[in-house]
Amino acid sequence: RRVLFRSISAILEYHLNKNSDFFKSFNLDLYTKSLSEKSFFYVNSFMAYYYFDNQNYERAESYLKYSLKYVESEKADNYDKMCIYSLTAYFLKNQDIFISGAETYFIEALKLIKNNDDLAKISLLNSFAYYYHNIEKREEAIETINEALELINKNPLLTISAFTSYKNAGIIYTTIGDFDKAKIYFSRALECSTNLDDNPEEKVKLLNTLGYVEFLKGDFSKAFENYDKAMTLLCEKYSNTRKFLDETVKTLDNISNILKFMGNIDKSIESLSFGKDILERINSVNKVNEVHNLRKLY
Repeated sequence: RRVLFRSISAILEYHLNKNSDFFKSFNLDLYTKSLSEKSFFYVNSFMAYYYFDNQNYERAESYLKYSLKYVESEKADNYDKMCIYSLTAYFLKNQDIFISGAETYFIEALKLIKNNDDLAKISLLNSFAYYYHNIEKREEAIETINEALELINKNPLLTISAFTSYKNAGIIYTTIGDFDKAKIYFSRALECSTNLDDNPEEKVKLLNTLGYVEFLKGDFSKAFENYDKAMTLLCEKYSNTRKFLDETVKTLDNISNILKFMGNIDKSIESLSFGKDILERINSVNKVNEVHNLRKLY
């Protein structure tokens, strides 16, 4: 019980601040014999998630293997199976050598979601659709994201899920060249993002992407409008200077690209030069900080 309590405390701490020191001192192997098989499964599952979330895929795999072995036994219920199959699918789609195996686990996880758990189903469908998009199964990607969008239409209060679904739909339709539909879904994602004021970076990226879609459609005026909104948001909302500069450079590059296609080469070069100056300043600041940190250390 003590070990399980410590594990639950670590899980809560990790989800609250993503900065848990618990695992630096916790040796799971020392407590294996004191845990029931079910408790050991929960601890292993979180350890797998923890290492996966921190991109330590080798450690994640070692814990995930145990969890998979457990859910394939008769002791696990459908919810446990759904969670582990989902995590396994996420894990495999991040490993190029195993990427083809993710589809099986996505399908199995979807089968096990309860009919009334639309939030979980939409989340999984989004990941599944993006997985198909990445392996260039375009028809399957469209079919899967449309299934998520149907659920969104039935549940208009699921704002965050709607935002992700519309954004992914926009990406998928941009890839296949259907810019009219891409514009519709990116615009809907922006409408949802009004409730995501704590994440201005995502909104700036969407404005840049929508501007790019307008550019591909040949509507340079609309593209400029979106880039102008992106620049305004960058100036008003950003507190992280580095992100502010990075996103500004991307926006300036997009503006330069439009100016070039419009034949205004001088303005295009001016926009690119401004971005270049910003990048040089970023690198200069990084170098100054590096020297400063070395002086403090030695």
